[in-house]
Amino acid sequence: MPPSLRAFMWVISIKLVNFLEKMESDGFCPNRLSFLMILDARSGKMDIEEVRWLHCSIVGHGLEHDLVLATLLVNIYGKHDCFEDSWNVFSMLSVRDVVLWSSMIELFSCLVSGKDAQKLFEQMKQEGIMPDKVAYMSATDASALEENIKEGMRLHASILQLGSPIDDIQSTLLINMYGKCGEIYSALHIFDAIAEPNIITWNTLLGIHVHLGKCRDVFQTFSRLQQQGAMPNDVSFTIILSSCADFSRLKEGKMLHVQLLNNLFNVQVSVQTALIDMYGKCGSLKAAYEIFMEMEKQSVVTWTTMISAFARHGHCLKAMELFDQMEQEYVRADVITFASLLSACCYAGLLDEAYWWLDIMVQKYGLSPAEKHYECIVDLLGRTGQLEEAEALINKAPTLPTAVAWTALLGSCRNHVDVERGERAAISLLKTNPEESASFMTLSNMYFGTGRNDEGEILMQKMKNTHLSIASMPVMLE
Repeated sequence: MPPSLRAFMWVISIKLVNFLEKMESDGFCPNRLSFLMILDARSGKMDIEEVRWLHCSIVGHGLEHDLVLATLLVNIYGKHDCFEDSWNVFSMLSVRDVVLWSSMIELFSCLVSGKDAQKLFEQMKQEGIMPDKVAYMSATDASALEENIKEGMRLHASILQLGSPIDDIQSTLLINMYGKCGEIYSALHIFDAIAEPNIITWNTLLGIHVHLGKCRDVFQTFSRLQQQGAMPNDVSFTIILSSCADFSRLKEGKMLHVQLLNNLFNVQVSVQTALIDMYGKCGSLKAAYEIFMEMEKQSVVTWTTMISAFARHGHCLKAMELFDQMEQEYVRADVITFASLLSACCYAGLLDEAYWWLDIMVQKYGLSPAEKHYECIVDLLGRTGQLEEAEALINKAPTLPTAVAWTALLGSCRNHVDVERGERAAISLLKTNPEESASFMTLSNMYFGTGRNDEGEILMQKMKNTHLSIASMPVMLE
């Protein structure tokens, strides 16, 4: 049997952890082809520790600079959301082709930011690598994420200059880019030029309408896609149900639910979760819980959605009980789950319990608090009158300050009549969110409510005359 065939047979019959040892004990030294076959056969089956172990073995055999192996490792690390590992593989290479660059640009878009992906795209060109179709697709995605219409239009022009016809995949990405940037007519122009849009393109258009808050267009597009013979899939139903949830369209949500049942559609977990979210946000908590209980399998997103629904309706204890059940089912909570639990504590005014959940999140689950978690604590501190502690947390928390946190503090200052702290919150809020004006209406009302009518009148007049310029506000409030 040829050595390469022997290697293939080992790949499919021996666990990875024993694979290389077995090969070497049989007198067969792993080579480039061996590792390529392993990565190809087991790329979707390895956990992150196996990937790192295999990576070390590739380095140990002197193959760390192989371009194809490196590209595969970059992509596999990316699928595990291990950006730093992908970047280490990429940065160690002195020679990189357009395929590797495209993979790395896509990972920047997915795991870092669209802005950084755009920078990497420009760096690729500066190093003399000419973008291909895939590279332009990754860069177009980055422009959509950043809602950078100028860069997106430039990329569109470059794609046209390639001279080859734009295929459906490129068209779909361009539709997404123009839509996310608010240029809906440009997106529709590209969409209408496609002879037979596939369901991915239809779903992209649906998602754009949701993104832009065009509820009526969402339903019209969903009807149109069915009239034109396209078959909606689980993504289609998830998108339109999310629109029903966001706009409290219970009637339409129920009709979609009936459609799913009547058509014997193989309802995926994602669609069932979207139904739970829709019913929960539309006030039908009982219907949401019935769907949850009928599911054969619930994902962490499903559990979190149900916990959030209980929290939204003021059932804090039920939300916490559901978390306990979740742990008993060995479903690992994520940062969003804990954000939902902290929101439940906010609705119920349970500060001590919120601190307890934050401690569980950090100590037991090893998760780092994000903006939402700290914002909940700031809100609770403010509600309980601990304004000094709330302001201190805003100033020292690693993910704060945010507009939400300052707004919560300002509201608490109004409720507890702390004008001086309210002034600081208002100034900080303006610096964080220059378009915010409601907060200064709150501050002016605080002035009037505490007998400082002259200052209230001055602030109101300044709001009318200067439209709240950042430069004028600190002086105005002195």
